Amino acid sequence: MVATAPPAKAAYCTPRSISTARSNLRCFGSVKAPTNGIGQRRTITYLCLNPCERLLEKPNLYRDEMVILLWALAEHSHRLDGLGKQ
Repeated sequence: MVATAPPAKAAYCTPRSISTARSNLRCFGSVKAPTNGIGQRRTITYLCLNPCERLLEKPNLYRDEMVILLWALAEHSHRLDGLGKQ
């Protein structure tokens, strides 16, 4: 175990800050860890956007009808919760 008290005293911080910075440097190449993404991942992917543009032609469809249309156009099914308003 590497001593962290002398560097912490010289940098006016806690030994835990020094060990965290060393760990981040070792893992990520920087003393700061990368940011975490926010929000929920998209359920409609980039490849599905072209078939989804066809939905603009039929704005009065129910969600079940949207799924049937997208399934027919993209040849794969979509979950109902991915088509709701977000």
